[in-house]
Amino acid sequence: MGHIFISYSRKDSGFVHRLIGALENYGFSTWQDVNAIAGGEVWKGAIGKAVRECDAFLIVLSPQSAGSENVAKELAVATKHDRHILPVMYQACTIPDNMEYDLAELQWANFHGLPFDDALDGLVRSLGGRPTVEIKGTREVQALRDFVVSQASQFVGAFTANVQSVPPPDVRPADPPPARVLDFCIHCGAKLHPGNVFCTSCGGSIPRS
Repeated sequence: MGHIFISYSRKDSGFVHRLIGALENYGFSTWQDVNAIAGGEVWKGAIGKAVRECDAFLIVLSPQSAGSENVAKELAVATKHDRHILPVMYQACTIPDNMEYDLAELQWANFHGLPFDDALDGLVRSLGGRPTVEIKGTREVQALRDFVVSQASQFVGAFTANVQSVPPPDVRPADPPPARVLDFCIHCGAKLHPGNVFCTSCGGSIPRS
């Protein structure tokens, strides 16, 4: 499918940007004059060409766009070139006389008073797309993945906060073995008296270990 022309009032840009993002998630290519007109191109000519070559013409209806002269002109060009016109009701409004005939008996996508995703499904079907479980499933899988990651992060954080650091064991150097006490003189064999450093019999020195 070629591009989808989006006709709207600048005052409805917030809704239109959300709509464009959602359509592009389904693989549609969109065209809006703010982003698509290159420098140096004639503004009216660029818009006329984009409308003539579009595969679908979405007109976003609201009190703001109903009073827009440019939106009415874009609709007239789409009607003249027999484009596939899809009115998108963003906000309840009275359709002006210069638009009413061109919009009569067309299939509408009603975003007014409906959840955005529900209205989007109907619009995608009207454009020939398939709002199937693949897209929704992707969203659900991502939501589940985000939930699991957040829960795991909380668990790890709580576990880390509760773990107390264990001090390393108090390792002390081993005490030296006690000095060996000799009972007899190694020189003369006489019995030694405790505490003496010389043998009282021969005068030989007594080793301490």
